[in-house]
Amino acid sequence: MTVSAQQLVRPTRQHFSDAETRLLVDMAIDNREIMRSREEGSVTLRDQLYQNIAAAMSGLNPKAVPKTAGQIRKKLDQMISKARKLLDEHQEVGFIRQKVPPPLMKLANEYVLWSQKHWPRYSEFLP
Repeated sequence: MTVSAQQLVRPTRQHFSDAETRLLVDMAIDNREIMRSREEGSVTLRDQLYQNIAAAMSGLNPKAVPKTAGQIRKKLDQMISKARKLLDEHQEVGFIRQKVPPPLMKLANEYVLWSQKHWPRYSEFLP
């Protein structure tokens, strides 16, 4: 079995600019009802939302390689995971040791509001 050079090349990693990250967080927060919904048909709505975010991102920088809905979903999942870790660290230690980018802090604050019903351990962060 021979392996071609193309099969050995790893796909390039798509980096998100600061503007794209801010847009992703803002659109996720603006569409929180769709993001949180567990009703029938919500998966289709979320997929459509990721497509809309991808279209908006390609409008920011038309010369850049367009992001796919899968890349956007993965980036948002990673950011939510980081936000959870920051909240857990704050709860455990009492402060956050590292400098946090503003979009991630905004998402962490929103995550506290999203999760107040499902994860009551974050309720102490609510106003």
